[in-house]
Amino acid sequence: MRRFLRKIALFFLPLVVLLVCYVILDPFKVIWHYDNYRAHPDGVSLNRGFVSAMTYKQQYPTYHYDSFILGNSRSLFYQVSEWKKHLPDSSVCYHFSASGGSINGLYYQIKYIDDCGERLNNVLIVLDHQILNKLDSHGPYHATPPLLTGYRNWFSFHAGFIKTWCNIDFLRYWAEYKMTGDFKDYMNKHLENSEGYSYDPISNEESLTRNDSLIAAGRFYDAHKIKEFSHYQHPAVSPILLTDEGMEVLSKIRDIFSRHHTSYRIVISPLYDQYKLNPEDEKSLKLIFGDDCVYNFSGVNRWTTDYHNYYEVSHYRPHVASEIMDSIYR
Repeated sequence: MRRFLRKIALFFLPLVVLLVCYVILDPFKVIWHYDNYRAHPDGVSLNRGFVSAMTYKQQYPTYHYDSFILGNSRSLFYQVSEWKKHLPDSSVCYHFSASGGSINGLYYQIKYIDDCGERLNNVLIVLDHQILNKLDSHGPYHATPPLLTGYRNWFSFHAGFIKTWCNIDFLRYWAEYKMTGDFKDYMNKHLENSEGYSYDPISNEESLTRNDSLIAAGRFYDAHKIKEFSHYQHPAVSPILLTDEGMEVLSKIRDIFSRHHTSYRIVISPLYDQYKLNPEDEKSLKLIFGDDCVYNFSGVNRWTTDYHNYYEVSHYRPHVASEIMDSIYR
């Protein structure tokens, strides 16, 4: 019996060591507290929604934000400095972004701000057909932070990260990067090259400074980059995405805005794939939020026909976002 128990212990020992290392090292920064979650990047991708939520929690008692940009990673490039040109001078802005994004994710963010007793004077929500197609986000990097759900998804949230941590390829690439400090292209599958990013911990805003420098120098859109854009466009109308449940959640968001007398705008992004949001979904959004608050820039237009407006096929550049803001706040 003793020999059997010893074998069981030896069998589980590597897993126990991995779990202990996971807790101590906290590679995804989801266990311990950090004043600045992006102060010491080490190549590990973080859950952007988690960073946004935890940063807001620890800073709102000091800054009392009243204006918010919400959406998935495409909302990142709606720069606060440009948005403030269209807001009252007293506005205090926060970028409550998340990766992936979902309808419930947006609701949980807005509800959390409301539950904290803070104001929602101005809100800019950046949507696209991919967000509207998901009621909830899944996967460790996209999952809604437990803080926002009342910790109902605490177990599944951390289970996703533990599974990623136990992936052999992840551990190998992570260890190599930690030891050498040299980020290789093949690491992109599991890690993130954090060089060339800038981050404002007060507004929670990120910028791709390295890419912007390369673009200014005329060295960004080389043959390899241009090839990324080829054969990616599929001009078509998306299927109807909004379900009754999704519309109910969006109506809850509208009700919160009504109580706060929020000045809000809903933007449908001009994605490079040139997918046009289904007219029925646009109609539903306008029915909920009002005709004069929903702006649809999806499909074929002057931005989506030129790859120079994009960093890559998923994200358009800040000048596009600035032009959109100029248009909707005119």
